Amino acid sequence: MTAHYSVNVEDAWSGQITVERPSKLTYNYGEELDLTGGTVAKLMLSGSVEDRTDLTGAMVSGYNPKAVGTQYITVTHWGKTTGFNVTVVDKTYGISINTLPDKTTYDQGENLDVTGATINVTKDSGIKQVPVTPDMVTGYDPNKVGDQLITITYDGYTAKFVVTVNKVETPEKPSKPNKPTNPSKPNKPTRPTTPTTPSAKEEYLVIFVDFDGRILRTETVEKGKSATAPITPSREQYIFDKWDVTFDNITSDLTVKAMYKVDESNKMIVEGLEEEYEPGEDIDLDDVIVKIATDDGIKIVPVTKDMIEYMDNESVETRTIIVTYVDENGKEYVKVIAAKLKKPNEFKQEVLGVQDEANNDNNNDILIPAAIGAGVTGVLLLLLALINRKNVEIYAVTEDRRKLLGKEKISKSNTKISLYEYAEQLTAADAEILIKERMSKKLDGEYVEVDYEGNKTAYKIKARDGEDFIMIIKNKE
Repeated sequence: MTAHYSVNVEDAWSGQITVERPSKLTYNYGEELDLTGGTVAKLMLSGSVEDRTDLTGAMVSGYNPKAVGTQYITVTHWGKTTGFNVTVVDKTYGISINTLPDKTTYDQGENLDVTGATINVTKDSGIKQVPVTPDMVTGYDPNKVGDQLITITYDGYTAKFVVTVNKVETPEKPSKPNKPTNPSKPNKPTRPTTPTTPSAKEEYLVIFVDFDGRILRTETVEKGKSATAPITPSREQYIFDKWDVTFDNITSDLTVKAMYKVDESNKMIVEGLEEEYEPGEDIDLDDVIVKIATDDGIKIVPVTKDMIEYMDNESVETRTIIVTYVDENGKEYVKVIAAKLKKPNEFKQEVLGVQDEANNDNNNDILIPAAIGAGVTGVLLLLLALINRKNVEIYAVTEDRRKLLGKEKISKSNTKISLYEYAEQLTAADAEILIKERMSKKLDGEYVEVDYEGNKTAYKIKARDGEDFIMIIKNKE
């Protein structure tokens, strides 16, 4: 006889959890963890899952946005742990020459030596200096006489510099004396000569460089023809004068260098002064310098207390700062700067943490001729031209040149940069946005919004001592 009865088999939790990874598993340097799409669930003995729950920040640990490479993210829930991997990449946005090689002139036949050469690599983590190695370099021919354009390639980006190969004269071997002819032997009939083919066109490399050796333009020109100069370059505190050699009848490889003369109207500039002060507050001179343009380049001099005079005028909320510099020849230069003076209510708001840094659009900076002297401040204030101090520079960057397009101003209360007016000049170039070191320190950790052809992108500022902050926007074409 057979009897039947029913049993109820229940599934049970195995004591383990399983995770479904988030949608985003690769991150740029500094980017926060995104758990969108990630879930955690109980793994049952039958193999099924139950109690599926979205991942939250409280469940995960182990992520470091500044640790490049693969990271294991630990997930803890219901007292159990599991995890998944993510990757942090330090994306490269461009490179430029930082220092040239120690040796840039060679005798014919010498091998290229890149000792001393370094490049600036712009990454999410900031600008890094990277030594140039031989495997990064192409374009050198030890047997080709003249100027040669050498290409450095790093992470898909290129930068170029010029070396010169000089011809080495080799002594001629003495010719062997002709054997006397034997009159008894008849001369052999000469063979008809083969007609020669016309030779190829002779072409030469012409390289235009700026005062610092930076390449502005390269061109291959047929012998006897003229090269085409690039757009006239610009240089802070200098005026373009001429090219150092003519290039209207090219007969060999040629390097043409830009020559400048000092801009006497802007021979001295002051950098590093604060933009606003409280009445009676001393001026912090730790980072204040003057730049003096000379025929040999920019001379940088730290500003000391004996070079400074200042006067507060609370009625017009202005602090007048006079910086006087006397060079080694006794010539005096005076700079008058009008900074902002804070109102009393601004002090109270800042103590309470309400007001952000004021946007100072009335900061004036003008050179006063030395002959006027510094004792007539009241009269000079009536003559000051209102020139906004700009702390952002916009450049157009192509493979062979970098051109300053204009300057902008940002502050803590206005961190938006528009490239609208430069759109035409950036049609075939990358946009380089340079934020001066002093402002980048004030905005360290903050975001700057860049509006480029209607696309708004936020960039996180990472300040570094002695360096300006640079953002590169690649050309869409």
